[in-house]
Amino acid sequence: MNQALRSLVFISMLCANVHIASAQSSDTLLARFIRYRKNIVHEKIFLHLDRTSYLTGETLWLKVYCVEAGTLSPIDLSRVAYIEIIDRSGKRALQTKIELKDGKGNGAIFLPATLPSDNYTVVAYTSWMKNFPKEYFFHQPVTIVNPFRASDHVIAPKPAADIDAQFFAEGGTILAGVDARVAFRVVDQSGKGIDFTGVLKDDSGNTLATFRPSRFGLGSFHATFEAGKRYVAEVTHGDGKVERVNLPEVQVTGYAMQVVEGDDQFDITVSASGFDEPLVFLFAHTNNQTIQCKSAFIKNGKAAFAIKKNSLKKGVTHLTLFNYSLEPVAERLVYTRPDRTGTAHIKTDNSDYSPRRPLKIAVTLSDKTARRYDASVSIFRKDSVPSFDHQAITSYLNFTSDLHGQIENPNYYFESGTAEDFDHVMLTHGWRKFSWEKISRSDFTFRWLPEVEGPILEGTLLDETGKPARNIGTYLSTPSKKIQLYTSVSDTAGNIRFTLSKLRGPRQIYLQTNFEKDSLYQFRLRSPFHESPGSYT
Repeated sequence: MNQALRSLVFISMLCANVHIASAQSSDTLLARFIRYRKNIVHEKIFLHLDRTSYLTGETLWLKVYCVEAGTLSPIDLSRVAYIEIIDRSGKRALQTKIELKDGKGNGAIFLPATLPSDNYTVVAYTSWMKNFPKEYFFHQPVTIVNPFRASDHVIAPKPAADIDAQFFAEGGTILAGVDARVAFRVVDQSGKGIDFTGVLKDDSGNTLATFRPSRFGLGSFHATFEAGKRYVAEVTHGDGKVERVNLPEVQVTGYAMQVVEGDDQFDITVSASGFDEPLVFLFAHTNNQTIQCKSAFIKNGKAAFAIKKNSLKKGVTHLTLFNYSLEPVAERLVYTRPDRTGTAHIKTDNSDYSPRRPLKIAVTLSDKTARRYDASVSIFRKDSVPSFDHQAITSYLNFTSDLHGQIENPNYYFESGTAEDFDHVMLTHGWRKFSWEKISRSDFTFRWLPEVEGPILEGTLLDETGKPARNIGTYLSTPSKKIQLYTSVSDTAGNIRFTLSKLRGPRQIYLQTNFEKDSLYQFRLRSPFHESPGSYT
């Protein structure tokens, strides 16, 4: 066999081995994600509030919709929804629980006169959702006005020009010598986007790019960055005040990802520097539903992918880039608009009504294929009290619930938003509900169980010395016309758990052990609410 033939055989074998490794790695990555998806169910909650501004002494009415995140269909998993009203400092003002049946529930919260006037946030979640980041909880800002008590929160005066400017490299990394797209979000003290002019400069004072927001303080620009240099964005706004913001550090080695949206597909270009790895992998998923897993060879520091739009599920799609060792190295979000499923047209029988006159409403559905709709309607007096925008269920479930941070006027995007508008949100509000490190593990253990029968009450049983009491039978009862009795045996750490099925309304509960054996045991109960729901205002 001559030298040329030997070289050809060697190259063929090398390519074959790389192809085999590529297929095996893709299968491994896909298998991990499928295993995770089979073991994990994600819930989403949406609250329909009757309005977003209230006076103390009024009642906040609400309806709860709980759906499976992948299909957005009602899910009958959790039987309890936890509702909290949080003040601007993150402290709880009010709490309640709502019973869920077939993924739906309704209730009300009375707003007492002890609440000071301020902006609050209504937060909703299930026990199972506490295992995941709290950014995934539903949250809706509301205003509560107390005519007899001013706000307890003293806002220190700030210059009107103070802003918050953030810059985000597409894919997560600015790579030296590669054309990079950088997105920005510039908002005022209230979180509203502002209009401004911006200039990108290097540490020598040279101008690389100029930029302005397209809407809500969001936008993007392109530039090529050099290694060893630092870059700053000068933002001029308001009365001419200039804010200087440092951009992320330029990397010499790493991966950069750039996505260009075409008419029928997304074109993804990957740039790699400082690595000898032969290929990379692109994994796409929407709401934990696997879409595609592809591999591409790196040639001259570049790799390319193309994903057809009609192959994607509707909503927010995560494009995650993995290196040859199956480590995530870059990520980007893209959006595919859902199909319109129809609208409801509401018509009243009159335009003016006297007190206590019946109001008749006719609801017409434009979707003729639907046999049944489950809906909630809110009727309230429109006045001059300032109020927040009410989130619509369509924009929340298909859009904002999969994004990080507050999004200004989310309903606008579904009414008038362009592809560019959606893309700017994808570039500036990206996040993920899970970590790839957790997916790589084979064990899926969670602190909080789904409450499939009713509220779960947990606590610890301690003996007379304050140490956990093991293997002790405990009893919980709720005296009323219908007495209910529940039992639990403490585990090796003294933990006890009661599933309170068919327990509704305010109740007194009694906990005890067998008094014939010992009466010195102590119970320490844990709150079923999230330990720190956080501040959203």
